[in-house]
Amino acid sequence: MKHLIKKQINKFGYDIVKKENRDEWPIDFEDLHKRIVSKVSPFTMTSRERIFGLIEATKYVIQHSIDGDIVECGVWRGGSM
Repeated sequence: MKHLIKKQINKFGYDIVKKENRDEWPIDFEDLHKRIVSKVSPFTMTSRERIFGLIEATKYVIQHSIDGDIVECGVWRGGSM
């Protein structure tokens, strides 16, 4: 029955996919990542995974004492800054 319903829906260009459980964190997220994501989520549409990447990139710049400025370009409402 499930296969038949899915096949009929596919004819119209749609698909049924399992919804991601937003209560589960990816296994490589440390407490730091979880705290930051929880704090910034109300102010951004950036996904958890992309926020993770931003955190890691920022940590890299700090750890390697890279001089310069940070500029966010080509974004809608500055959701990653």
